[in-house]
Amino acid sequence: MWLRLSCCSILFLSTFAFAKDDVMTPAEYLVQEVSDQRSEKKCSVAIKIVEKGTRVPLIDVSVFLLPDGEQAVTGENAIAFFSELACTEHTWVVNITGYKRVDIKKQVSADETFTVYVEKIETAVFETKVSDNRLQRDGSKRVLQQDEFIKAVGSRGDPVIALENMPGFDGFSDQGGGVILQGADPEDTRLYVNGHEVPLIFHSLGFSSIFIPDVIDSVDLLTAGFGAEYGRTTAGNINLTTASAKKDRLHAMAYVDLLNSAAVIQGPLDEEKKHSFWLGGRASYIGPVFNLVTQEDDNISFNQVPQFYDLEGSYQWEMNDRWTFDLLGFGAKDQLKLRIKDSEDPLFRGDVAFATNFFRLIPRLRYDDGDQNRFEISTAHGIDHLDQAFGDFFFDATLYAPSLRSEFEHRFSDQFAWIVGIDTMYTHFKADLRVPSGTFPNSEDQSVPPGLRDIIAKQIDVKYLDLGFYTRINAQDAKKRWLLSPNLRFDYAQLTDQAHLSPRIEITRTLSPVWKVRGATGLYYQTPQAPEVEQSFGNPDLEDVRSIHYALSAMVDTRKNSNHGFWGDVTVFYKSLDHVVIDTNDYVTRDGELVPERYSNDGKGYAVGSQWAMQFHTNRLTAGLAYTLLWSRRKEPGVGYQATDFERRHNFNLRARYQLGRWELSSRLRLISGAPDTPIVNAYYDLDNDVYYPVEGENNSQRLPIFMQWDVRVDRKWIYNKWILSLYVDILNVTNRTNGNQYEYEFDYSDRTIQGGIPILPTFGVKGEF
Repeated sequence: MWLRLSCCSILFLSTFAFAKDDVMTPAEYLVQEVSDQRSEKKCSVAIKIVEKGTRVPLIDVSVFLLPDGEQAVTGENAIAFFSELACTEHTWVVNITGYKRVDIKKQVSADETFTVYVEKIETAVFETKVSDNRLQRDGSKRVLQQDEFIKAVGSRGDPVIALENMPGFDGFSDQGGGVILQGADPEDTRLYVNGHEVPLIFHSLGFSSIFIPDVIDSVDLLTAGFGAEYGRTTAGNINLTTASAKKDRLHAMAYVDLLNSAAVIQGPLDEEKKHSFWLGGRASYIGPVFNLVTQEDDNISFNQVPQFYDLEGSYQWEMNDRWTFDLLGFGAKDQLKLRIKDSEDPLFRGDVAFATNFFRLIPRLRYDDGDQNRFEISTAHGIDHLDQAFGDFFFDATLYAPSLRSEFEHRFSDQFAWIVGIDTMYTHFKADLRVPSGTFPNSEDQSVPPGLRDIIAKQIDVKYLDLGFYTRINAQDAKKRWLLSPNLRFDYAQLTDQAHLSPRIEITRTLSPVWKVRGATGLYYQTPQAPEVEQSFGNPDLEDVRSIHYALSAMVDTRKNSNHGFWGDVTVFYKSLDHVVIDTNDYVTRDGELVPERYSNDGKGYAVGSQWAMQFHTNRLTAGLAYTLLWSRRKEPGVGYQATDFERRHNFNLRARYQLGRWELSSRLRLISGAPDTPIVNAYYDLDNDVYYPVEGENNSQRLPIFMQWDVRVDRKWIYNKWILSLYVDILNVTNRTNGNQYEYEFDYSDRTIQGGIPILPTFGVKGEF
């Protein structure tokens, strides 16, 4: 009975089901068919991932499709591709280390392509430290990369001013934009751009280097114990390396502040991106600003103090994957005008005009196979012009100094490399002048007021060649604990007709992943300045100055594979000098005639000290300390060792930067010993000429007051998808301390005041880049 009932139930249900299908309307059938087709249709999505603001394409980035977790990775075009997706709403997640997470929810109805802008976390915890696999070239070199000097407090983003935060860098001279390294005279330091010597890299009194910071890749500072790649100097070198143009798209940057304005444009020139360029320029209006600061000065009226301009451009051609050609062009102009209303010398007053301008063209060809061989050759051409006028006095000079630099490096293995190079310069110096004697200088005239000195009127035309060749070997042991780097340089100076071999050696020992020690020593030669060997002003029999460097360093770095931690070094150095050029009152017989010797090589000297460089970085805080302890001395016959004009016994620099979101606060404190100074102890009156003559005390027996300066800076960024806006406020010398660089005496030398340096100088600006 139960079996019969079950069979009847099954038969009844089957009949009902078939009856249901039979009664479906045509409209219902059509809706069902469209729904089935829609569920079967597939869509494709291409997602391009770029950095917000900079629009830098992000490669090898994973993009996840939720909820199933399907993954795609961006390729060389920064695009992640998803295919065979249902044409409906989807959710993607982009979560990159160092960037803010982005969740994208989008309705997809067809094949689509869209861009996702990912914002970088400025205080990225996992930012890595990149190192070069090649053997380190020169352990004495301190390098500031662009992202470091642009953020350096007190530097206003300038690569050269940022060197003030480095040990061994003592500051800037008021002598035409020169720099002071380890107490040496400014003329003892050589300045380079891409390895070629230039007359200046810092605008004279202009508070800025000759390049816009955004086109400089790095700045190198080399002091005691530097290698054979550089010569013709006993102090050190500074080299600016220009950046390669960005090739992903067209970029532009412009900024305006209270002191100057600048703009840069760069990008590719063709679709294949084999050709690229950058072009920039800058103009200052610092003169009117300083007029406001100094308008109450009764003695000096600043009309244009100072004005500067610079223009720079670069073209680059990637010929293939090994050969690259680039052409760098740059020029700078400085001008200064002032009126001296009053002076202790009544015959030496009036209008002063000072102008310098120069340009360089540097074509360069480079080869790098990425493995064993690297070759580079470049040459620099340009003209330097100096024009000075003071009343009836003038000095008009032109300098043509083409140079050649070439280098070949062969890496036999990752432990052994051999380098050979050429560093040569030809100089043609012409000048037309009418100046007081002692301008270059002449010690017999130093105590005579300039207005009463004899007048020298002369035309100069001199040509000379400086030949330089160098070689270096870098060798490591199998465990890479020892690095031995013997190097040798040959120089010939036509100006003094002398040739020199300068052996140098550097040894580095790795004690642990954290600690290293380095020792270096070498021989260095420097040719006297051209006026010092000129017949009318100097001594044509002068010889080259010689110096021996010794440096011993201990280096620590706890960062390992991140940029968080503590790193720094301590260096002890000693430099001895002989054949130093000094002034003399002696007379010598030259060409059968008794004439003033003016200069001799009877001087000696030394520089000894210690340098400390310490830095610490965490998520938001970066702090740094630079300290130099220095004794820099010179000795003349009959006189004991005396402090040089540029000895700064203590140079203390403490700085910190704190990042809070898109705000950045930074501050710096600098304490520097006052420069040595020669006191004026008395004066006597010359009735005939109505002038007081000073009586000087012991040379450099006193010091100027201590230099103390506190600087603060505030930066704020607004990051949009396709561009970035920055606002910055930079205040130099917050306490408005009078940091003078010399004493100003009354006309009769009865009293003196310190001549003020830069007063409190607030400046603010805006910067836009895309």
